[in-house]
Amino acid sequence: TFSSSVTASAGSLINAGSGSLTQNILTVKGGGGSGAYGFRIEANNGEPIFYTDNFTYNVIMATVAGKVGIGTASPDSYEADARKLVLSDSGNAGLTIATGTSSNGSIFFADGTSGLDAYRGFLVYAHNGNSMRFGTDGVERMRITSGGNVLINTTTDSGDRFQVADSTVKIVITPYSPTGVGFFGTSSNHPLALITNGSERMRITSGGNVGIGVT
Repeated sequence: TFSSSVTASAGSLINAGSGSLTQNILTVKGGGGSGAYGFRIEANNGEPIFYTDNFTYNVIMATVAGKVGIGTASPDSYEADARKLVLSDSGNAGLTIATGTSSNGSIFFADGTSGLDAYRGFLVYAHNGNSMRFGTDGVERMRITSGGNVLINTTTDSGDRFQVADSTVKIVITPYSPTGVGFFGTSSNHPLALITNGSERMRITSGGNVGIGVT
């Protein structure tokens, strides 16, 4: 028990308890009122747990296997492929990445530490222009612009809502079953036009009439 401030030299440790690893390692109390507000570091069979808010709210639990739970003491309970870091709350839960107004917020998927292996897959929000970018195999494949336009295999926005750039572009519609029907068209009272070389070549009116070379 310390009644005044204590300074520990660099590299020193504060040890508490012996034998079973189910005891408090470090408890700090303070604040006014009737509550004993502070934080506590506790050992739970070798797994450190950090508490705050009158020692009742679990902030972080780091398991022996290297998994981290925030708001939960059992990150091991979640899906094996996605429990290295678990954020939990009884209500809404989320993760915020805050950057500068002209910087990027990024999530990288790596299978190495050099070259493209460091970012084989990625999700990037570029605040300079406010676009969301998606990458596979180390290359940007799709971009959603600030205006909602979708660009696939291109980073140059022509102003159209949906843009695909490639040496060969195919759009394939496959029904869910062999007897199903694939649909391509409009769901509103508007015509459907087909364009080649930047000019309209064929139009199907909302009434089903087909015009080729005329509008």
